[in-house]
Amino acid sequence: MIFITGKFAWLDHAPVRKYVAARELVHNHRIEMVDLRLPRELSDHLGFYLDVKTSIEGKYVKATRPIAVDQPVSAGELAERPDMQVPNTVHVIVFPLPDLRIINLLDAGVSVALVGQDPDSKPDQKKDVAIDATVHALLCDAPSNAGAKNCAAILQVPKERSQFVTKNLTGLRLVLRSDPQLTVH
Repeated sequence: MIFITGKFAWLDHAPVRKYVAARELVHNHRIEMVDLRLPRELSDHLGFYLDVKTSIEGKYVKATRPIAVDQPVSAGELAERPDMQVPNTVHVIVFPLPDLRIINLLDAGVSVALVGQDPDSKPDQKKDVAIDATVHALLCDAPSNAGAKNCAAILQVPKERSQFVTKNLTGLRLVLRSDPQLTVH
């Protein structure tokens, strides 16, 4: 009886009530349930005493230091909206993501490129353009009853290229920057 009482008294310890990070969570990362898991110490317990998932899911990491794997994730470290402070050298562009498969590959701080044809080039000499950008944050609506959600990437684009991107946004596609075939013009 003493052992059982002691074990349940141990559950009152604050970190036990927190989900832990399943992977490193960086500043402005939008929390999804796949980013969280039950603490290892609780593998033989039910999770009824954990934070309510809705107090964490869809929120953004506001800590400037990443939350390491297996570290508790508390609502106090999260914000309703991403931090929108950016350096003076960039402009923020909202880039719709109609193909939701790419969302799992994107995160705050990931280097991407906006690729498309240069509309200012001559018709017989169309050339491709790749503009470097960095994902600042991902914005997603709450899933609808049908399970679909609308998402957009908030991108940091160099100021000198932001007017071109804004003007040609519908003709550009987003690709991960690790593609060695891309050249920036």
